[in-house]
Amino acid sequence: MRFAIVILTIHPTFGQKTLLKDVDTITLHRGHKTTGRRSAPVPQMTCVGAGCRISQPSTAQCHNKGTDGNDVQWECVAELDYKYKFGKIEVLCEGYEYPTDPYILTGSCGLEYTIEYTEKKHKENRLSIGGVFILIITLVIICSLCDGPYRRPSNTSSFMGGVATGMAVNSYYRRGGYGGGYGGYSRSSSGFGGTRRR
Repeated sequence: MRFAIVILTIHPTFGQKTLLKDVDTITLHRGHKTTGRRSAPVPQMTCVGAGCRISQPSTAQCHNKGTDGNDVQWECVAELDYKYKFGKIEVLCEGYEYPTDPYILTGSCGLEYTIEYTEKKHKENRLSIGGVFILIITLVIICSLCDGPYRRPSNTSSFMGGVATGMAVNSYYRRGGYGGGYGGYSRSSSGFGGTRRR
């Protein structure tokens, strides 16, 4: 009698599981993917909304701030240009056996967020409007102080025009329009939000 030998290969469980409430910190990178087991991997960082055209951080770190009685709440921090900040944030994790499983697939969490203007950006916009107004006044002064049509402005009009132009340029530099002031500076921005399951 012949016997057929069948070799069975038993694969270990795909991916490790972690109790979500025990996860202290998650570090995320734009352009990278999460792990996936029951569902396909998703981007570690996903920006949604109009603000995504303005600025997106390359990395973010989310810290477990406890639960609200329902699920884990997070504080996520990233470096953003001083003009922008996190708006709404949400951490998305894959439940190990089912979406609401208290255990998650290790490495499956990603961040979904929006970007908003800071108050400094709103003030800068108001300063910009003021600069345009000053330039218009400059032109009016120069034209009104001219000796006559098609003539060069007098010394007084040139002086007044120079003063007004100087004020406009100074305002422009102060608001960081040409590498000065706060232009190009980044800072840590934090946002707070909960957990969404998949």
